[in-house]
Amino acid sequence: MNSSNETPRAQEIQLAPISQKTSRHRFGLHARLTISFVLLAVVTAAIVTILGFLTARYQLRQEIRQRLGSMLSIAVLQLDTDLISSFTDPAQMESAEYKAEQEKIFSIVRTSPDIAYLYTMRRNAKGEIEFIIDAGDDPSLLGDIYSDPSATLAENFDTMNSIVIEEDFYTDIWGTWLSGYVPIYSSDGKLRMIEGMDLTAESVLERERQYLFLALVAFVLSIPLAALVGGLLGRNLARPIIELTEGARRVDEGDLNYQVNIHANDERQEMAQAIN
Repeated sequence: MNSSNETPRAQEIQLAPISQKTSRHRFGLHARLTISFVLLAVVTAAIVTILGFLTARYQLRQEIRQRLGSMLSIAVLQLDTDLISSFTDPAQMESAEYKAEQEKIFSIVRTSPDIAYLYTMRRNAKGEIEFIIDAGDDPSLLGDIYSDPSATLAENFDTMNSIVIEEDFYTDIWGTWLSGYVPIYSSDGKLRMIEGMDLTAESVLERERQYLFLALVAFVLSIPLAALVGGLLGRNLARPIIELTEGARRVDEGDLNYQVNIHANDERQEMAQAIN
């Protein structure tokens, strides 16, 4: 008697929590899955946005560096480098030859609003880097010392054998630039001078800010789509579990004719068939 009486009570104790917990967890599972997928989609969109912006910025800077190298090569062909290398006395700045070469450099600068300075440099007898001809706002004079060269220029000045472009923007006493340099050798292989060109950083940074703005706009617009996709995924994943739980609850309540309707071709359908 005792054994037969305890069995239904034990089954009741084990099955009762199903009906008690179903209503409490059904929405919670859907909500948690939805939030998880929305967060995952937003984080993914953020990563894609960041990578896209960094890629666009890298490509922009590579294009600017290639353009700078091309402008340097063209500029060298327009100058009389033999004549420029002969200018050693500041008094020569008043000569017609010096002014003519300086005007050539100024005309090159005026061809593009991005060019801030175009100048020629060499080592003096003391080993210092001095300007020969400079063109731009507040140009340096013949013999003025370049006291603040970049590390790239200082390290490669005496061994430069091809065009060198700074890897990043360089800031000196005149401002922030993307600079490039081309060596000029004499026929006997001796380094005569180095021609440098500075592109203003503002135009490049402005384009980068535009890229960043577009990337942020794309990211903000992707958030509603991420929420929609997250909600659909959360609902689709939660629905079979909710239906299985509902089937267990209905059987627990004595509705033995209830059928769980799941067509998934996996373990969820096997569970539904077991309940049915």
